[in-house]
Amino acid sequence: MPSKNSKKKTPLEEMKELRWYEVQGYPVLFYSENERESEYAKFQAEISSHEKMYVYASFRREIIDFEKELFSNLYLQMAKFYIGLPKNDRLQIMSGKEVEFPLASYNVDDTKKVKDYVVLKDGGYARVLVPDVREPPGMDIEEACLARLYPVQIMPARLDILMRIEHVPEAKLDYHIAAFKREAARRSLTTTTSWRQKHMEHLNVLEQDRINNATTHKITYMIILYDNDLNVLREATDSIRANAKTWCATKLDVPKFVQAEMLQNYRIDWVRLTMITTDVRLSYLYPFVDSSIVEQGGIFFAITDRGSPVVINPWDRKLKENGHIIVTGFSGAGKTTSMAAFQYRLLKRLKERNEPFFLFVLDPIGNYNRFYNEFIAKELDLDIENKFIEEGKQMGLDPLLLHALDPAAMPIEMALNYLYQAFEVPPELRGVIDIATMTGLIKIDGQEKRITNLRELYEFLKDSSNEMEREASYYIGRAVEGALRNIFMGEPPKFEKNVVIIGFRINDITTLQVSMGLLLNAILVKIYSLPKSIKKIVVIDEAHRILARRELAYIMSRFFRETRNLNTSVIAMSQLITDFTTSEEAKAVYENAATRIILKQKDGKLVEKELAEFAGLSENEIEFVQRASPGMGILNMGNIRTPIYVKLTLKELEAFQTEESKKQAISY
Repeated sequence: MPSKNSKKKTPLEEMKELRWYEVQGYPVLFYSENERESEYAKFQAEISSHEKMYVYASFRREIIDFEKELFSNLYLQMAKFYIGLPKNDRLQIMSGKEVEFPLASYNVDDTKKVKDYVVLKDGGYARVLVPDVREPPGMDIEEACLARLYPVQIMPARLDILMRIEHVPEAKLDYHIAAFKREAARRSLTTTTSWRQKHMEHLNVLEQDRINNATTHKITYMIILYDNDLNVLREATDSIRANAKTWCATKLDVPKFVQAEMLQNYRIDWVRLTMITTDVRLSYLYPFVDSSIVEQGGIFFAITDRGSPVVINPWDRKLKENGHIIVTGFSGAGKTTSMAAFQYRLLKRLKERNEPFFLFVLDPIGNYNRFYNEFIAKELDLDIENKFIEEGKQMGLDPLLLHALDPAAMPIEMALNYLYQAFEVPPELRGVIDIATMTGLIKIDGQEKRITNLRELYEFLKDSSNEMEREASYYIGRAVEGALRNIFMGEPPKFEKNVVIIGFRINDITTLQVSMGLLLNAILVKIYSLPKSIKKIVVIDEAHRILARRELAYIMSRFFRETRNLNTSVIAMSQLITDFTTSEEAKAVYENAATRIILKQKDGKLVEKELAEFAGLSENEIEFVQRASPGMGILNMGNIRTPIYVKLTLKELEAFQTEESKKQAISY
């Protein structure tokens, strides 16, 4: 039994004896309500498993490690989270890896003084913020309120939040209730109505908890800010104190005369009781909020509005169902430049890892042909196959011919479905064409063979003795004899290299649209022929040209569905969100992409309506994308949604300039 004179351990000494775990942070503020509640419930269950626990959240401004070769001076907010438990205790619900004592060390320079701040021996400055002793604990707090304190507009070098959570036995709860009543009576004539109201709200909750036998905890916390620049620290302090009032219903104060001691020894025991809370309120103090979006093995693409990295790996399935990416942005929004940089970094990473890959780019304007041939191929030593689809020349995009090459990639019903929609074949004649295609025989060099292309189908129907078959030949004739005939003639395109850039020398809009859409069928046949283990990337620029025609949008939606399980990432770029609402087939394309990036959108009632109803953006998010500068937008990945700012190097900006980006100042 310890003697009466034995010295009580300081919180720092106590915490050094704990078992510490590093736990994962989650971008829960970007999650749906149900998923947020699920994470909060895990935290609540973990707390209920222990008499006492410490939580340490550390936000650091660091140079990112994963892209140092691209960005030599890009600082981002990186977060780490820890739970401290007594040595004989273990994590019960949450998972984490055991680590050494994680708290930062602050060495105070006692010879230097700055009002309201502590000067450290490393030349930096620090400040401790604690709940104001003159204010009652706020009850009207927002979920994950402590995680919202980090200032968005100004980012100090470091921000640490230390929490201590203890279970309150029933007897002590009675003591706290009595203390609250005494405090209310003592200050009833000397405080504001607002103070008394907040105090009584807290007291009423405690008494109700006592009646209902609710599990009750007491929480204390302290916040430490650090930076080498005193002005940055002052601005960050003001921002955090304002955020605390908004989100935590708490006024933060500076313990002026004991800051140094609190800083060096983490004297959280000197902090007044912040809150005695029910289970529900406790979950709202969830601290493990990481605004970073980092997919394992991904490439750095952007930062969130909280200064955290967005790292995307199309083939990672932790946060999303598939690797498809939709990018919408009005002319000058930066989508072409941004996605060119994304492709460059992605291929660079694959090359560094010696991972085999295939890339197909549909490039109707010619930007990507220039980007790849003048920059990317030289930088990454790529052997590029430049193909051009030319007006007046045979293209070989006959869906029946592709079916003959690979029935799995191009089932007969898919091949015929395009013809039925594109050439408006009456329903009563579709069955006739179905039967003729599957059973019809034609003679070539004196030998009978199955029909393998549209020209053979047309000749078979035209020469038939059956009246309905002859009538049906008219519609097939529109394909093989009409204005689009060159699209269906010739041998299918062969893709012989692993990087294929497909350009279009076509002036007629309809011919361009149809050739782009039907090329997806040819690419799908090629993808089916490749080993599943090989990563494939398909880039579709100016996708709105395909989406504008319902029968082609259907081909595109099927392409998205089929390639989900073929280790393929499709990146489709279009101008406006309304491009994806022109038909049910166009909507299906959007819905089959797990990652959507909405850059600047054109003003207009219809666009605003679709951004709200179809894309699900809030009023603030809609205003954000309508006012956005190039490279700014909303990222929706799986259940995550957040504003982002694409980050490009000067080298990338210069290499991937479009005519539009040359005309304006880029804010990447």
